[in-house]
This record gives sequence, C-alpha cells and structure tokens, in this order.
Amino acid sequence: MTHTLPSRVMVSSVTLADLIKGCSDKDLKKVAYRLFTKYPVDNYYSIASVFENDEDLDYCFNGRDAIHLLVAKKMSWLLFTLPLEDELRCDELQIVSEGGSVAISNWYGNNDSYIIRVLADSLPLWQQNLKELESLFDNKVCVFSDDFLSSYKMRDVQMQKGITGKIKDAIHAGLLFPAKPDGNLVKSCRGQGNENVYELRAKSWGGIRIYFYCDKNKIVFGGLHTKASSEGIEQTADINRSSYVIRMCLDKTNIAVSF
Repeated sequence: MTHTLPSRVMVSSVTLADLIKGCSDKDLKKVAYRLFTKYPVDNYYSIASVFENDEDLDYCFNGRDAIHLLVAKKMSWLLFTLPLEDELRCDELQIVSEGGSVAISNWYGNNDSYIIRVLADSLPLWQQNLKELESLFDNKVCVFSDDFLSSYKMRDVQMQKGITGKIKDAIHAGLLFPAKPDGNLVKSCRGQGNENVYELRAKSWGGIRIYFYCDKNKIVFGGLHTKASSEGIEQTADINRSSYVIRMCLDKTNIAVSF
C-alpha cells in the first residue's frame, strides 16, 4: 500500500507507476500491480483505533516522519521498501520516538529468507518447517510433489528439521545445483527411467530416503521414504514411483527434461 497514487510517488526521477509498467518480469509486474492498487493507505485503518493514547508522540525513521511506518507496525503489516539508501537495507526498521523505539519487519528485495520466516510464524508447524526448507533454495525453482508433501506432513517434527539439515549439508558440500552424487549423502538411482533421479540419504529416523531431480536452476522432490519401511523390491518400487512423479511435475511446469 502507498499513501497516494503510484503515479504520484517519485522514485529518483521517475514515478512508481512507470517503474511497475516497465517491469520486464510478467509475474513480478502482476505482484506489483496487486500490491500498489490499495491506496491511499489511510482507507485501511482508523487513526483513533490504531493510536489510542499515543497519537501525540512524534515518530521518526532516519530523521524523517515515520507515522505511516508506525501504522504498519500496529496493523501487523510488513514493509515493502525500495533500498534507495543503506538504512533501508535491513531486516527491521527502527522507528524512534520520545517513548522509545519499535522495530518493524522490512522486505527490501534481497532478504527473502527472513521474510519467509516471519510469514511462516502464523502457519502450522509442519508448514513452518517446509517454508524453512524451501527458503534454502533462494532464487532456484523448487517443486514439492503431492507424494512428497503427503509423506512430509506425517513425519515427526524433528525428522522434518533433520531433512532440512541434511539438505543444507548437501548444498554446503556442493552436491546440488546440479546434483553431484558422492555415493554417501547423495546417491544416483539405478534402473531404466531413473537416470536423472537422485537419492538423499540419512541414517537417522529409520534411514531417510528423499528422491529428487536437480539441475542448475531447479529441484523437484518426488518422494520421501525410509529404509526401515522399504527394502529390496519395495525400495525399487519407491524409486520408480518417485521418478514417475518427478516426470509429471516437470511436465506440469513445462520443463523439458530427458529421462
């Protein structure tokens, strides 16, 4: 939201409306249009109900009036700022008054992981853990299949966190983007049709087995199983099923891959 029309909000020497119209990324442009059509911001709150007994105080950020920032804080909104100065390039902005200071979460375009964690706090615990997992991939495409999600939701919370930890290990070891099997943490799957599918393994929780596809730009999670629940023929069936699911996910996202 803005305090006035985007066409009246100047960003350097151009208007916010011109910046939105000139955005080459169609998806980003849609998000921007959706965010900046709710104006003026004053229509979305009652000044009396927001401030109650402290409306006489002066609130500042970086030496400038910050009344709208305080409104956002009291309404439990997040800030979406353009990082035109160093003071705006931080996870939280400090709003100062004679009565003290308050912090409000701030998205400036290069701190997605922090904002995802903030938003995830209102979600069920398994979804919070999933959001934390998804945040590991930054600007990469990440796809969770229905099979993976169905199994993930049923798992112990500590196991969910353990999965995130193991994937962090794989990233730090340079085993992802693209997938590079080391025969230990990440292993290539065998069998016809499984040539581009990999298995991330951990000994804990009955032997975690995550089947996935990963190239330079994307990762697709096809299935989540444990060694304790599938051996031999059953494990082969898990792999084949995961390969099929991954192919279906890639087809839905119009990503061409040769299996």
